[in-house]
Amino acid sequence: MKIIHCADIHADSKMGTHFSKENAELRRNEIVDSFAKMVEFARENGVKAIIIAGDLFDTKENQQKKIKYNSNRKGGIPITGFRLFFIKK
Repeated sequence: MKIIHCADIHADSKMGTHFSKENAELRRNEIVDSFAKMVEFARENGVKAIIIAGDLFDTKENQQKKIKYNSNRKGGIPITGFRLFFIKK
């Protein structure tokens, strides 16, 4: 069985410590794009599960907004053909 494990994606992180506002937005988009590429890889390569240990987002407030945004961009991030597991302490 093929499984992908990743952790602490923090897709909505402010990243204000080390980046300007513009660069932080670029970095957040890179992170989301990388996540989408991982999902596409999983779909194309017979992965049965993706395990995310840690935070997909930093804040609960932005989760629904970010998920809606990402499902509307570039055809969305369809998660089909495998299971997605979140492990949080």
